[in-house]
Amino acid sequence: MRALDPKQREKVLDTLVKKDPQLVQDLRKQLINFDDLKLLTPQMVLELSKLVTTNLLAVSLRSADVELVNHFLNNLPKSVKTEIEEILHGSKVSAKDVRDSRMKILEIVQAKVETGQFVLNRDKNDTLV
Repeated sequence: MRALDPKQREKVLDTLVKKDPQLVQDLRKQLINFDDLKLLTPQMVLELSKLVTTNLLAVSLRSADVELVNHFLNNLPKSVKTEIEEILHGSKVSAKDVRDSRMKILEIVQAKVETGQFVLNRDKNDTLV
């Protein structure tokens, strides 16, 4: 499921929900989508930025939700923030490049979540300890 792009993933889940709604609900809890990156703490954003190139991160943020873009920009060093902003407002990139960049970012985040290095807290009422 993780290897699928978001549209393909939704098609599969929409088909499965008719047969097993509980399974789909459980799968959705396990799958990370790009908007879930809003749940990264400032420390996790910084760590992620060290694991990928600035260009990869910037391209992945193209056409992303403004809240997500701001979450990253507000939690990165000024020099990285400036470089990302230049890329975001620079030459156009293909939608395929954006999708590929997002998939790479999500693979890294998923690996960090699986090893317990990153925790995505979807419950706003819960605190991390």
